[in-house]
Amino acid sequence: AAKYTFDTETVYTFDFYQSLLNVKTYSLELGVANIGMARVLNGQPTQCLCKTTDGRYLWSFQIWHESLLPPGDSVEGGDKKRQ
Repeated sequence: AAKYTFDTETVYTFDFYQSLLNVKTYSLELGVANIGMARVLNGQPTQCLCKTTDGRYLWSFQIWHESLLPPGDSVEGGDKKRQ
């Protein structure tokens, strides 16, 4: 951690949309409309990441939802062929 510094002369910008993104329904809740993210993102997961100015990732992860998966047997229902 000693190689990382915090510079008070640099502007750090953070955008957090956790108040708008409903991960349970995978939609943006804008107040006047709810927008389904699966269709808007063409089936891609939402990505959360942080990068340094030289392009290194500090973290990167994806938010997946069941609406992104192809139609088929649900995990909760189990595989009916095995019964």
